[in-house]
Amino acid sequence: MLISILMISACSVRSDAENLYLKEEPLEIEFHLPTTISVGDEVIMEVLLTQNDQVVESADLVHFEITDKNATIIASMEEAIEIGKGIYRRTVSFKQDGLYYLEVHAENNESIITPRRQLIVGTLTDAMLDSLEESPASEETEHHH
Repeated sequence: MLISILMISACSVRSDAENLYLKEEPLEIEFHLPTTISVGDEVIMEVLLTQNDQVVESADLVHFEITDKNATIIASMEEAIEIGKGIYRRTVSFKQDGLYYLEVHAENNESIITPRRQLIVGTLTDAMLDSLEESPASEETEHHH
């Protein structure tokens, strides 16, 4: 019986066990995008990064990439400009109407996120509207005209 008690006590949970594991501090992003996007306009795209309810100044990495609906790169992955108070910016212009995607790659303190937002530039054709309706429901989308 004494051996059983010793074996059970040897397998008990340490009181500081939670401190032995990495505590994730998820990085969060808020998109600040224009309500309308027209062909040829300089478009300012911004995101606000926070972590533990604090703005992220000097993030380890913040890159923006824009692709079209066929995954063709329209604006290659480029480092965003930090403008202060956790806000990162990139300015782009679009050469034609269409359905586009903005993907942000952000990393800070070993937390990595890559959210993607849908952008509508100008007027969409019926075929583009059909592909818009076929977008996966789980994808975060932002509609712009």
